[in-house]
Amino acid sequence: MKLSQLEYFLQICESDFNISLAAIQLFTTQPAVSKQISAFEEELKVSLFIRRGKKIVKLSAEGQRIYEYAQKALREVENIRQIGASFHHPDAGTLSIATTHTQARYFLPKILAGFTKRYPSVELHIEQNSPQQNAKLVADGTLDLAICTEALSEHEELITIPCYKWNRKILVPNGHPLAQEETLSLGAIAKFPLVSYTRGYTGRPTLDLAFAQQGLYPNVVIAASDADVIKTYVRLKMGVGIIAEMAFDEVEDDGLVALEASHLFPQAITYVAYRKERLMKQYLFDFIKLLSPKARLHLNENTIVYHQEVDKIPFFGAGHRF
Repeated sequence: MKLSQLEYFLQICESDFNISLAAIQLFTTQPAVSKQISAFEEELKVSLFIRRGKKIVKLSAEGQRIYEYAQKALREVENIRQIGASFHHPDAGTLSIATTHTQARYFLPKILAGFTKRYPSVELHIEQNSPQQNAKLVADGTLDLAICTEALSEHEELITIPCYKWNRKILVPNGHPLAQEETLSLGAIAKFPLVSYTRGYTGRPTLDLAFAQQGLYPNVVIAASDADVIKTYVRLKMGVGIIAEMAFDEVEDDGLVALEASHLFPQAITYVAYRKERLMKQYLFDFIKLLSPKARLHLNENTIVYHQEVDKIPFFGAGHRF
């Protein structure tokens, strides 16, 4: 059995069983991929796929089990490579991050600036997706870390560490009637059209629940995954905005007023997550410490040990908590 056979097999699965597409991703030819898979099936004495003619339809029952083990095997191979690299180039490598626009735009810049000064030879890759996509990309080993508020607890493969707590702000143009309210209420807000986050982003389900619990169902006229888009439509007076508090800047957002909303909605928590068996290089560990400076973390044989904070911030993956 060759590593290339495992890699070709997994790439076919990840390419929707399209061998031509898999060959492009592997920088080889379709016949070369087919030859490797045939040799792999012959050695294993099983059919990895269910076929209709020459077309692959899906994994066979045996192929599904082998797929799961192949994923684990290649992750361990990558860990072995990382161990070698860490001895020769401990301060060099890559760091791939899956996150949302809000975190990439408002939370990460200062942290990344400090990190790159300390580790100038680490190449950073940032992908912006939905929280669900971010969690999956890290759970399946495609990327190193996920930084977001939702979806991480849905994957047993992930260890999560809390980064920070945050609240929301109600955003209105200068002179808006809500700016005259002494204490905002959900009822007062619901009288106006709303501009807020798309479902699944930045705590949107929590917002909907807060209104529904008071029998309120506001008119959300625009939903976006990007706080900057929300602010644009608030400036155009198309509705009242609800954004994460870190997305508002008094200087950059001149002409807008951010109103206190911490009494209206529960606090949110942003987490960083990584795979349980992920080999933890020193620079990766140091980056996580920058994300979560208040968490008591230490590195033990390439594994993070996390001592949960006294304030009992929710933590997922209790096998790593002391």
